[in-house]
Amino acid sequence: MTREEAIQALKDLAEINVRYRCDDKWITALDMAIEALKAEPVRCKDCKHIGIIDEDEGTLYYHCCFWARETDGWGFCHKAERREP
Repeated sequence: MTREEAIQALKDLAEINVRYRCDDKWITALDMAIEALKAEPVRCKDCKHIGIIDEDEGTLYYHCCFWARETDGWGFCHKAERREP
């Protein structure tokens, strides 16, 4: 399933829940899931919370200042914020 198909499936579920007056918490959860799918992930290497701690033969080693841990730069998390160029 593509990202666009997932977003559409969640929108369809939200519409069904509104039509049948289901629980508001369920609708809110669907709205949050739709927004999360719309957002492009930010890799650690592009996040404003990252710092380069070492470089060895062209390989960069990163440190996440938010989580206080090392990373390879290719991961991502829910706290990532794209750093301004």
